[in-house]
Amino acid sequence: MARGYSQHQKNIIKNYYKNLDTIALQKLQEIVSELYICESEKKQASLWKKAETQLKKLEIKPAQLKYILEERDLGELARCISKLV
Repeated sequence: MARGYSQHQKNIIKNYYKNLDTIALQKLQEIVSELYICESEKKQASLWKKAETQLKKLEIKPAQLKYILEERDLGELARCISKLV
């Protein structure tokens, strides 16, 4: 962080990384909502890819992660998120 950031900027950066898990959970909740109402398969594929990225940032069992992503089980994804919240 020695790139000439002001103290205020350093605090913003520190808080961002401190709350990264909360940010990932919030994004996942938004993705679940969008997947629920999504009608386009192309959009669904894009959202599942985003969900995979966010899930990898969280501490989820590899077997559960694999199941959710392979089956594209929206209900299981929602249950997983609710357990983490």
